[in-house]
Amino acid sequence: MGAGRGARIAAAVGVLAAVAVGCLAPAAARADDSSIGTIGGSARPIWNTGVRLAAETVQATCFNGFAEYRVDFEFRNDGPPRTVKLGFPFIGTQPDEEGLTPPIGFQAWQDGRPLTVTTVASHWFTRAQVGYYVHTAHFRHGTTMITVSYLAWPSSSAMARLRGVDPDDLDGGTNAAYTYWLHTGATWRGTIGTAVVRYRLADTFDGTDIDLPAWRLAENAYVTAPGGWTCPLSNTYQWRFTDFEPTTEAHAGKWWLTQSPYDVTLAYTSHVLNQPDKVTWRASSIAGGDAAGFGGEDGADLLTGWTEGAPGLGVGQWVEARFKHATHLGELRIVPGKTDYASAFERYARPRTMLAVFSNGTRKLLRFRDAPSLQRFPVDVTTRWVRLVIRSAYRGTDYPATCLSIVELAAQRAPGYASFPSLIDDPAATGSLPAWAGPPAPVPGGSSGQAVAGGAPAIGAGDTAADQPAIMDYENDAGGDLLGVGSWEMMGYPADGLFRQPSSLAALRAMDPTVRLPAARLVGRVTAVHALSYQTFEVTCSSGVDLLVNTRAGDWPVRSLAAVRKDETESMDQYTDGRIHPFDITTIGSQKVGLGQPGAVPPSSGVAGYKVPGELFWCADGVSYHLYAPSDAATSATLMAAARSMILPPPAPRPRVQTKSAKPWWPGVIGTAIFVVLVVAVLFGARRRRAADAMPEAGR
Repeated sequence: MGAGRGARIAAAVGVLAAVAVGCLAPAAARADDSSIGTIGGSARPIWNTGVRLAAETVQATCFNGFAEYRVDFEFRNDGPPRTVKLGFPFIGTQPDEEGLTPPIGFQAWQDGRPLTVTTVASHWFTRAQVGYYVHTAHFRHGTTMITVSYLAWPSSSAMARLRGVDPDDLDGGTNAAYTYWLHTGATWRGTIGTAVVRYRLADTFDGTDIDLPAWRLAENAYVTAPGGWTCPLSNTYQWRFTDFEPTTEAHAGKWWLTQSPYDVTLAYTSHVLNQPDKVTWRASSIAGGDAAGFGGEDGADLLTGWTEGAPGLGVGQWVEARFKHATHLGELRIVPGKTDYASAFERYARPRTMLAVFSNGTRKLLRFRDAPSLQRFPVDVTTRWVRLVIRSAYRGTDYPATCLSIVELAAQRAPGYASFPSLIDDPAATGSLPAWAGPPAPVPGGSSGQAVAGGAPAIGAGDTAADQPAIMDYENDAGGDLLGVGSWEMMGYPADGLFRQPSSLAALRAMDPTVRLPAARLVGRVTAVHALSYQTFEVTCSSGVDLLVNTRAGDWPVRSLAAVRKDETESMDQYTDGRIHPFDITTIGSQKVGLGQPGAVPPSSGVAGYKVPGELFWCADGVSYHLYAPSDAATSATLMAAARSMILPPPAPRPRVQTKSAKPWWPGVIGTAIFVVLVVAVLFGARRRRAADAMPEAGR
């Protein structure tokens, strides 16, 4: 559709991890090489309530470039039972071009029972800066426990952290921090009784210099705060507050920048960019065949994303880590599924069981919870390599490919979590609890459309930006806009090819028997059918025309052709033919369609030029259709004719008029004569029988 759209998406992906933003942590740098990590805070009511936050424990384990959180809240309701919408705030609930990194696998439980969570998305440079994971809880009279769990990325900036070091000299590490807000709990009734915030460092933690004071750090570097932390256990930093109201400091009306002296920051010098090259990652297959998106490219013992590329659910496919030297492993840490955005986990397949195979012959069967959480598997093996083989998988709703989000290989077992009462009573309490507090909780869905506290408008249902990553993923699958498909030149034709698997017209008809296909006399016979997802199919015809069909386009907010063309025109590249719009709008019957003429975009600013195929697209009855003319043999006229055969009803059959024809006369005359003779014979025979019956018998 719009030329250059693929380039914009590629650029967005490239800067997602390190884009310029004004930082929200107290000491964050305001530079073009910063990113805002997953900054979360205490649960807050969406409206004022008589419920009190009696106590809170925040336990986080820091790994290699990410942290796992378990947060327990004890609420006290001294009044009658009441139902309250809780908002767990984050800076960003969806990844965006400004470097916001939302949490992974946010889940919530009430007294061990999973809660359904929806999202109210945040948007950078708007009043809805803070996004919320919203869940409804029923508070009976007395005490209620709420537990949340998630994975978080640190805030970071590509600058040297130590004072006196060249800011561009990153050999000594970069500026990074984890932040947890307590001030968002101020909206509950009364003071907060007790809050304990604990950060523990796993053996793979990539940071140093946590304790350094501000005077030893570069300007705008993160600083561990507030002061007064203790270290009750090895590799542990802990804060304890009692009977406090987390007062805040105003920021010129920008409520989302509010900070409190009680907000906790664990700052450190990160060495994630200069870790030793000790591991080589490889896989049996990679979706799309593009190893550029394959994690572990820096040689670290951390894999950040694998999507297998074999047909079906990928049973038998594997990912493997090879060490330079024999290495002892004490724990495998794995986040199953795809977690790029909130609903991705359910849309893609994820492993149910995997077999871990080691070079010394040891094997271990790994059984996964169907949840986007960090799942730890203890081992005790010295090996040169480890291979993880998919044995079975949970089916996704949209895509057959099985995914892993994180694999970390560790020499030691990471610490577990202390129980809530033990940590409240004993600063040095330890435990072996996991991060979750019950059965797998539903992954967050779309925008709840509820108003949020603080006077900021919520992003309501129907706002396509509320789940922009999911829409982008859908468009990658379908090849373009929700109306049909865009040109997506940077991602290949007709789609990104990640899930292109052989299929059939029968499978397409099974998804929607009402799907229309172009007349064979116009496009030739069907030579191939491929599935791009469970709902999207590519039909290839012998004439050079390709048809893409999405049978569930009605599940997404469909924009008008005029609105899409307006947006695409504003950002389109210049074509060699000087067109002012990427496509025209015309009508076939009562159906509006977009018609893009074939063309080309010349090279510019070091970006290679590309050709744009002719295309025609529309959406009707919840099904999107997109006709392509990738071959020079297929013209725009061919596409229009094919579309007419699909959109317009076939002409009604003309009634056949019976005309009189001259027939010979003699067959009729002969037939009549025969009939008369037969009738006379029958009558004569009947008369003779009656006469015979009337004669007297002889000799009487």
